[in-house]
Amino acid sequence: MQKLMPIEPGCMAMVIDSEEPANQGKIVQVLSFMDACYSTGPRWKVDTLLTWHLHYVDAFGTKRVRKLLYPEAWEKNLMRIDGYQEDEEIKQEEVKQTPELV
Repeated sequence: MQKLMPIEPGCMAMVIDSEEPANQGKIVQVLSFMDACYSTGPRWKVDTLLTWHLHYVDAFGTKRVRKLLYPEAWEKNLMRIDGYQEDEEIKQEEVKQTPELV
């Protein structure tokens, strides 16, 4: 099983599994870490406005959903797509490319 690459500032990512279909597949650049919520996990500031659904109950007790645009995304909805490699993988490649001494 392939390990997912970590989200970090400066990386490129694709929006996946978003509640809003218009966000699906959008390519964003991750700018900075914002905060983390116990139930939804880390949240990142991105360079693209994404649609968020705000679920609330109005003064009359009616459930409502409002769409808002914010340049942020939950980490669970981001899949890194740039050329990240872990240090261990780089070391293994360097060893493979090093000529053997005879």
